[in-house]
Amino acid sequence: MDQQHAVESNSRAAARLSADDPLPLYYQIRQQIKESIARGEIAPGQALPSERELCTRYGVSRPTVRQALQELLHEGLLERRRGIGTYVTQPKIQHRLGSVLGFSERMEHEGRQPSTRLLEHMVIRGSEIGAEISAALQITADTRVLRLLRLRFADQEPVILETVHVPLDRFPGLETHDFANLSLYRTLQQHYRIVICHLRETLEPVFLTPDEAALLATTPDRPSMRMVITTHDQAERPVEHTFSLVRGDRFQYYIEFKTSSNEQNGHAHLRQNQLEFSLPVA
Repeated sequence: MDQQHAVESNSRAAARLSADDPLPLYYQIRQQIKESIARGEIAPGQALPSERELCTRYGVSRPTVRQALQELLHEGLLERRRGIGTYVTQPKIQHRLGSVLGFSERMEHEGRQPSTRLLEHMVIRGSEIGAEISAALQITADTRVLRLLRLRFADQEPVILETVHVPLDRFPGLETHDFANLSLYRTLQQHYRIVICHLRETLEPVFLTPDEAALLATTPDRPSMRMVITTHDQAERPVEHTFSLVRGDRFQYYIEFKTSSNEQNGHAHLRQNQLEFSLPVA
């Protein structure tokens, strides 16, 4: 038996590793750390013991500990801070695809404090926004459009960079509202009696540019998502088109799909690397 296996075999019992368990040692360590995080024994933002300390605790070699930590890093439960150590990440923000809640409402539902930095607020023409967005909003080249570029924060941490386009021919005076402090969806509901009843949402992985990454306080090599949403009102008229860049290390997306046994009222499918979700809202 070589030295590495001798060390692992002689002292693994101290940390409840089992030689009889068919699971590899690194996987047992991964599960124990994961369970400690789930029970709150290791809190978000708290540093893990060093690799040397974990080796001593579990009675295993450093490669075994590193493999366990690498798995947890890939799962997003841990993060490495260069020159400092390995830390437990903050819980990810949950977002149900197909939800008609705006950002502020979603953050409040998550128990987080939303805030917004308004980077751009301007009125342009339909000819300036591109054919794809114009087609989604069903507008002409002469239609006046409100464009908002907003950096969205959760608990003072930047998480989403979004560009919103809303046709002003349907919502006169919308450009006078302060969308650094107001929810767009709430404003549309309260001032224009708009109810979002249908949306189309796509999600795909992307690389951020250096400028986008700087605004989101991340780096271009970190996971990021591109989300595009087009919403419609109770008369099936387009309401808004939103293009968002989302920090993938801070969000977790899921689908909750319910329908009766004889009715199909929505769809979700994967096309190449893009997930599309469309849902009529009851």
